[in-house]
Amino acid sequence: MTSVPEIVEMLVGALQRPEQRHELVREFQEVVLNEPERSAQGYEWDVLTDLATKMEFYVADLHHRKEHRSYYGDERLREEILSSLRELVEAGVITSEVMRRAASA
Repeated sequence: MTSVPEIVEMLVGALQRPEQRHELVREFQEVVLNEPERSAQGYEWDVLTDLATKMEFYVADLHHRKEHRSYYGDERLREEILSSLRELVEAGVITSEVMRRAASA
């Protein structure tokens, strides 16, 4: 089972390493959405599950993104990740240092 800090590092990595963003987003989604027994583990899991669901509409390729108006790209992905990380900081799940690293990417 992947820990919450490891999952958060996937998100930070997705912001810091654009060349690996697509793979890290999909890995994050796979981990979060395929561990249903963790859904009862509290607020942090609710935040992560909500983000993973929103990421279903992330499409890196501009050409494919134009196929549907619900699809979004890198800038909105960044906003969604930072918003979720902010919620986790406010809940005391992660430190502001993690948020600072993510926001500086």
